[in-house]
Amino acid sequence: MNHFEFNPQSDDIRTTTVENAFLTHYMPQARGDYVKVYLYGLKCCTLGQSFSDEDIAAALDLSVSDVQKAWKYWEDQDVVRISSSGDESTLEFMSLASKLYVPSMTPPPAEKPRARSRSRKYREMFRDLETRMGRPMAHEEQQTVLVWTDDYGFSTQTVVLMVEDCINRGKNTFNYWNTMADVYHDMGITTYDELCSYIEKRDADNRRNREVLQEMGRYDLPTKPERDLMDKWFDTWGMDMDTVKKAVAETTKTRKATFSYVDRVLNAWHNGESTPSPAQASSGRSSKNSSMPDLVADYDPDLLDKLFNSGEDD
Repeated sequence: MNHFEFNPQSDDIRTTTVENAFLTHYMPQARGDYVKVYLYGLKCCTLGQSFSDEDIAAALDLSVSDVQKAWKYWEDQDVVRISSSGDESTLEFMSLASKLYVPSMTPPPAEKPRARSRSRKYREMFRDLETRMGRPMAHEEQQTVLVWTDDYGFSTQTVVLMVEDCINRGKNTFNYWNTMADVYHDMGITTYDELCSYIEKRDADNRRNREVLQEMGRYDLPTKPERDLMDKWFDTWGMDMDTVKKAVAETTKTRKATFSYVDRVLNAWHNGESTPSPAQASSGRSSKNSSMPDLVADYDPDLLDKLFNSGEDD
């Protein structure tokens, strides 16, 4: 009897079978990097090759932490099952069709205490969000929220506070919330206390700025350069509201109050000098030419608009 054997020269001429259940029910909602990690791992599993997170990271040009986040995501979706024994880990690819259509064939494993606690915490977060939204969350929205917690490091309390703050300011679209999540992530805000402090300062600055504008006879919103000047007066120079109002009153003695003149007056007082005359003040640089701080220099213009105008239209 002849013995036949298939001996490929390269992995590239072999095939990896991907279940349609994965393509239909799991892939559309997952991040692209997570899909890449799953498919590459499935390929290694099909070929009987052992692999590490470092191997996958190098093959896919990802960081090891990104690969680990991907496996954690698929484990939470019950697409893979990970068990550890000492320093060794075993990753099992689940039969998704069986899980979806013949549940009795794949009894669920006993839930780990940490996973159970995490699942309960997330359920509470989604319930709180839906209460504030007044509607159920779409699956895609839930996946985006998990990016905020898993990738951005937001606590569940931070997520709820961020959404609640946006709603209180009349910002009710999920796209706006996602933009603000990007902004807070770039600012390094992750915890509930950090976001509380930011919101409190933002609201206090907005009230302060409105009071200055009203003293100048204005009832519109300040421009970005004008906000920069007021931040300098109050935060950098340590001026109080009475001093700023006194400077505004000085400018209105001979002309309409302008930010450039008020800035010149306060700058003189800050340096122990006498009040400059209107002619001296006119030689100063207009507040419209004030440079933007380095903190926001790299932001996209649309993102800047959302960052600096948030909370000022309430």
